[in-house]
Amino acid sequence: MLTDEHRVARKYSKIVAEWNGTPFRVDMIRNFPEFVTDRDLYEQLEPISVLSKQVEDQIGYSIVEMGTIIDVPVGAVHRWNEDFEYYWNNDSGSNLLPREPGQILVFYMNDDNPRRWDQFGGSPHSAHICCGTISYNKRTMGRWWRDEDPCCVDENSANGRYGHVIVHELFHLLGFRHPDDEPPELGGVPMCEGHLYRPWTIGASRHSASREDIELLRRVFPEK
Repeated sequence: MLTDEHRVARKYSKIVAEWNGTPFRVDMIRNFPEFVTDRDLYEQLEPISVLSKQVEDQIGYSIVEMGTIIDVPVGAVHRWNEDFEYYWNNDSGSNLLPREPGQILVFYMNDDNPRRWDQFGGSPHSAHICCGTISYNKRTMGRWWRDEDPCCVDENSANGRYGHVIVHELFHLLGFRHPDDEPPELGGVPMCEGHLYRPWTIGASRHSASREDIELLRRVFPEK
C-alpha cells in the first residue's frame, strides 16, 4: 500500500516512481574541468556512502548507494550541459542525458542557474527533479571550489565544498522539499529543519539526514 508520503514525494520528483526495492545508485559523470581529478570527485561522492549506511542502520534496508565515476553516457546530446534552462526544460525523458531507471546522475553544468540564489548569483548546485540528476553549476568551479565564495564560508560553510551539499540535493530527488519556500501544492515531503535543511541553524558545518528525515524516507520508500 502506498503511503501519503510516497504520493506527495512522487508528485514532486520524477524518480520516486522508479522505486522497486533496489537502492538508487548515485553515479558521478567525469565531465568536470580538467583540474578536477577523480579523487576530487570521489571526495564529493563519499557522503552518499555515509548516508547509505546511516539509512540501513536505522531502518534495516538500503534506499540509496554510492556508485562510481563514469564517462558521459553514450547517446548524450551534443552540448547537453551548456544551457541550464534548456537542460531543465528538455531532459525530463532523459533524451539529452541518458539515464538508467534507478540511477541518479551527478554532473557538471557549464552554465549558471539563472535564478538568483544570493546577492552574487545563482546557486552552486541544483537538484533536477525533472530528470533524476544533480548538477554542480559553473559557479562551483571558481571561488566556491577554492573555499573562497562568500556565499559558502564561515557560518555558511555547510553550503561550501566540504559541506556535503550533495546529500541535501539528493533528498530533493527523493521527493523532499524545503519546508518554507516551496509551496505544498507542488508536492514533496518537507525536510526537517536542522541537519538536512539549513544546518547552520544548529551550528553544523555539513548537511546530513536526521533520524526524523530518515523515518520520513522510510515512509516514502517502504520495504518491498
